[in-house]
This record gives sequence, C-alpha cells and structure tokens, in this order.
Amino acid sequence: MPAPEAGRVLDAVYLPPARQGDVYRLVRDHRPHMIGLVDGYFHQVAAVWHREILFALSEGVHVFGAASMGALRAAELHPFGMRGVGEIFEAYRKGQYPRYPAPFERDDEVAIEHGPSETDYLAVTDALVDMRATFAEAAERGIITMPVCLRLAAIASDMHFSQRTYGAVLEAALAARIDGLDAPRLESWLRINRISQKARDARLMLSEIAAFDKSAPGAFQPNFRFERALVWERFRARCDEEAEAWLSEFEKQILDELRLAPDIFARLSHESRLHRAAFLAPAFDGAAPSAGEARAGLDRLRARHSLARRADLDAWMRDNAIDEATMRRLVAREASVEGLASAPPRALLDHARAAGLVAPLSARAVDKRRSLADLAEAWRAPTALEAAAAAAWWFPHVFGEDIPDDLDRRVRSLGFEDEQSFLAAVWKERLYLARKEANN
Repeated sequence: MPAPEAGRVLDAVYLPPARQGDVYRLVRDHRPHMIGLVDGYFHQVAAVWHREILFALSEGVHVFGAASMGALRAAELHPFGMRGVGEIFEAYRKGQYPRYPAPFERDDEVAIEHGPSETDYLAVTDALVDMRATFAEAAERGIITMPVCLRLAAIASDMHFSQRTYGAVLEAALAARIDGLDAPRLESWLRINRISQKARDARLMLSEIAAFDKSAPGAFQPNFRFERALVWERFRARCDEEAEAWLSEFEKQILDELRLAPDIFARLSHESRLHRAAFLAPAFDGAAPSAGEARAGLDRLRARHSLARRADLDAWMRDNAIDEATMRRLVAREASVEGLASAPPRALLDHARAAGLVAPLSARAVDKRRSLADLAEAWRAPTALEAAAAAAWWFPHVFGEDIPDDLDRRVRSLGFEDEQSFLAAVWKERLYLARKEANN
C-alpha cells in the first residue's frame, strides 16, 4: 500500500517495515500516542519482540496491529490490550481462516519476499493468506470448485514463502493434474481479480485508528505490570548500542552484490574508512601494525590495484619506484586506516548510496531473487562439494587465480564475514549467471 494512499486515510508518520528494536526505539525517541503495526521483517532479521510491544503499552501507547506481522502480534497480545483489526487478525486469534478447515497458525501465511525502499518494497512473491482469499473468491464465483480451491491452497502452503507465486502454484497444480481444474479460465480470472486481504486489513486498521483518534482518547491504561527483567535490560542496552549497525535482509543482499565486485568494494571500503578516520582521529599515530593488521593492509592494497599474483605486485612496485621499505610504510598506512576507523556495514552502505551505487546494486539483487525464485537450490545452503566448486569457479573468474591457501583470511579482506557467507554468496551468483545465460 503506497504511503500517499495510506496518508489519504490517516494523517500519520509512515515508517519502513519494523524489525526487532524498532518499537522500543520509537517509544524511547518519539513518545507516540498511537502505533499501528502492519509489516515487519523476520526470517534472517529478528522480528519485533512481544516484550517491546508490552513496553509500549506500559508507557501508555495505544498499539494497533493488522494484515501481516501486526496481525500476528495482535493475536498473541490482545489479552494485554493490543488492538487487532481485520480478517487475518481474527483468523490468527481463532486459529482458523474462513472457509478453510485446516488450522491457521503459521507465521509464513503472511510472509513475502520484497525489494528495498528504493523500489517501494516491490513484492517479489505472493502471500499465502492473499492466495487463500483469492482462491476462495474464485470458488464463490464458480471459477473453480471448493475442492480445487483447497488443493491449490495446500500446494501453496507446501512451498517456501520465497518461491510462492500464483504462477508457481498453477504450474505445480498442472503437474499434479488436479481433477476439475480449468487452469486457463482461472489464470484469466486471476489477472484482474486477485485479492490482497493484507491490503484490505491495513486500510481497515488505518480507518479504525483515524476514528479512534477523533474520540480524543487519553493514554492507554495497561492491565498488567511491565517487569524490567534482566533479559529486557540486556535487550534495551543492545538496541541503544547497535541501532545504526542493524541491516535488513535486503540491505545485506545489496552489500553481497558489492562484495562480489571486489575492485569496487575495495575502493569504496577504503574511501569510507578514510572518511571515518577524518572524523575519528586528527592523524595517524605512527604505531607499528600487528602482523595480522599488516597482512590485511597488504590484501587491501593488492585488491585495490588488482594485484592478484605475486608477479603483478612485483611489477607494480617496480613501475611505481617502491622498494621494500616504502612498501612496509604503505602497508602500515593501510593498516592504520583500518585501525583508526574500520567501516561498519552501515557506513559502507551509506558510502555506496553517496556514490550512486545502491540503485544498480538493488536492481541486480532484485533481479537475482526473481530469477532464482523457482530454483530450490538457491534457497538452501550449498553442500561442501557445491561450495568448493563455486569457489573454484569464482577466483579464476574474478581474479584469474586459484583458491588461496588461507581462504578465510582472503574472504574477510573482501568484506565477507566468514567462509560460509562467502561460499553462499558465490554459489548463488554462479546459479544466477548460469540461469541468465540459459535464458539468453
């Protein structure tokens, strides 16, 4: 639901999908009178915690929830005063979705894959709960029978949410040869009749908040006592310290796209460190780097100038009149930059934004996710053999060299957290390029 459309229903401040800590920080920093929770991150990013919503309620904030993460949390916390709105909330609260006999309780009913804010959070997949509403409507209108409706919903339910689209469900239904399914008729009807129950519930929540606001309610009066237990104090401290370091799942994918272009990554990383060094220290202190810092400094220098082989490094030193003493000084300088101001992921991402690189990186990440949406291999960790094959492909492909002996140190110098994250990224990159080549 675009923010301008939402703003016509309710004059409010609209924020991105919430992750763990956002509700706490919102109450801490802005003291809102009301909060409406719709969308939230989960899966690889920690979801909004129940306790931070209870904290908001204990501070006198009226909290509404609908449609997606908001419906889930409202169903769990309505006994404490969180206000749930809409059909999805009611289904979670009762444990059953209208017209479907199976229990309704899974979190992934409302989950989708979507793009970043730059794409207005463009949906890449379809929510199972929206499919349920759509298939049930198709049955009501005689496009399909109710048994076919239930089979289609079951097929969608068996898919991972990252692969769940109407096209994928219809393809699987045709393969299963469901009796009574007129696939062309259903496909034609779906083009203009799909239902977004999530959007319906979100609009309803905004309308209810607007009406509630007109009644001039006072502060929320909790019916419970909020206990500031040790687990809460630790959470609060972590939120206060790490707020700027947290990245969404898609922001991490953007950084992976940047790391897979090592020349650009090395340049941006170096520039970002220099910018931070200018703020954090007036000058280098001249202290000798440790052996590990010196190795990291040399790795960055070689990556920035594409000096993968020792012969390339020797030739570069000769061409630039660099003897061993000068080289040690340059390496120490690189290590000093790292030591003064190591660029955290958030700073690096901001530097990429300033350089105008986030848009193309985002577009490539979205294209990769769409391209691999129906490929089961892309949504699991590679086996040891697959990972080794991916690394053996990537280093010659990018650097023209074999896999380095100290792989962990090398991939960390390329910006990856560890070997596992590097191998997962290059495995998916190889699948993506192979799919693009096959499609061309």
